[in-house]
Amino acid sequence: MVSLITTSKDRPRYLMECAKSVNSQLKQPHEWIIVIDGDDHAYEPVKDFVKKLVPQTVFHHAGDVGRNHALRIAHSLVTTDTVGWLDDDDTLHPHCLLECDKDVPFIYTDFYCVRGNAVPVIGIRNTKPYSYDTLLKDNIVFHYHQYSMALYDAVGGIDPTFDTTMDYELCLRLLRDVQPHKINIPLYFYRIHPYSITGRKRDRQILNKQRAINKNNK
Repeated sequence: MVSLITTSKDRPRYLMECAKSVNSQLKQPHEWIIVIDGDDHAYEPVKDFVKKLVPQTVFHHAGDVGRNHALRIAHSLVTTDTVGWLDDDDTLHPHCLLECDKDVPFIYTDFYCVRGNAVPVIGIRNTKPYSYDTLLKDNIVFHYHQYSMALYDAVGGIDPTFDTTMDYELCLRLLRDVQPHKINIPLYFYRIHPYSITGRKRDRQILNKQRAINKNNK
């Protein structure tokens, strides 16, 4: 069984589309943990919508703690052995969790890029091998990735000192320990828009990516 984790801050409109994609899964997650980082009031109508679509959703209001802390809270609330990472502005293909139902510690999929109402296109970085050495050169974290909580704990979890690119830094450590199993099907829809963390904090992401490389390239 897999637990999906999502954090959300000040963009409930995307969470509704995200919920529709979780509802569409041919194999449902055991639970969907959503940690609200920031003002909870705007999410009240969204919560009812999400709970109707995905009854096993668990909402947790963390206060204004920042995404790093919110992600660590989400992991701490997981009650299964496996976690799948779903950003609130992205969506899953209906076959995603079914195809990823494998007894392996680390899985990743191919992905689509979505810009506005345009037709999704295959992400160009799908062609690059997802390995520790490749990740040291390129930030490839735009797909669905799923890993065991045992592996997450073994590598030390999310580094609390990163305010962005914490997923990239975590994946570096995961890949240093295991060879991931790839699903050669685009099962994740990565949304590109002006309000994304990449769009708003690009300079900070560049600095943190280099810091992650310096930390792990030993």
